[in-house]
Amino acid sequence: MFQWGIEATIQLDFLEVPEGGFDIQMCGYTTIRKNYYAFIDKTCECDSFIRSTGRLPQYFVAAMQMGDNFLVDFTEGKQPLIFKSTLHGSEQKEYSFHNGALVSVKVSWSTASN
Repeated sequence: MFQWGIEATIQLDFLEVPEGGFDIQMCGYTTIRKNYYAFIDKTCECDSFIRSTGRLPQYFVAAMQMGDNFLVDFTEGKQPLIFKSTLHGSEQKEYSFHNGALVSVKVSWSTASN
């Protein structure tokens, strides 16, 4: 665990999903320590196929040092969502996929326990 460590909990809420659903991939990474997190990809245990709108039952956790930026990337070649770490609280941003799907990404910050 990092000195002055914090945890980011990532929740996804799909607001618009194309008819028939779609597959997603999602990763996260930090800018200072260069940590990489493969959250949703071909090797993960969670279901990467999104069938309908609503909150994804899984949530994702990443540890980092205070002051680092956390980037959420859906690996479509678009700019990732950037979240600035804070001691406590949360921030929410929306991401529009190339296929018209829309997801709300909520990152909640908390102090990491040792």
